[in-house]
Amino acid sequence: MVWGREAGQGPKNSLWERWSNIRSMDYAMEIKFKVWYEKDGDVLFGSGRRELLKTVDQYNSLTAAAKHMKMSYRAAWGRLRASEERLGVKLVESHPPHRALHLTKEARLLISKFDKLEQEMGDLVRKISQNDKENSR
Repeated sequence: MVWGREAGQGPKNSLWERWSNIRSMDYAMEIKFKVWYEKDGDVLFGSGRRELLKTVDQYNSLTAAAKHMKMSYRAAWGRLRASEERLGVKLVESHPPHRALHLTKEARLLISKFDKLEQEMGDLVRKISQNDKENSR
C-alpha cells in the first residue's frame, strides 16, 4: 500500500489520498460508542440488560418484559441468570402472594452506576469529537 503520491507516482487511490478524503468529511462523521461491563470475555452488564431490568421493574414480570422487548422469555431469563451468576448477586426477587418481580438494591445500584458511566463516556466522546472538529479546521 502506498502512503503518498510524489510527482504523479503511485496509484490515484493511495491510502494517503483516501485518508485526506476522510479528514475532509469530518463534519459529516460522528464518534459512536457502546460500553458494557465484562469479565474474562463474558458480558456482565450492558445497555440491553439495563433495559431488560428497567422493563421488569415497569411490568413486575419477566414474561411481560420479554414480550414488550420482543424477545423470548428464555433469552430474557438466560441473560438475567447469566448476569446474576457472573456478578454474584441477585438482581430480581419475587414477593408473595402474587410473585411479582422487583429489582433488588444491587440491581438499582448497578443501573445507576452504569447510567453514570455511560453519561461520563458520552461526555468524553463529545469533548473528543469537538476537539477533533476544531483541530481539523
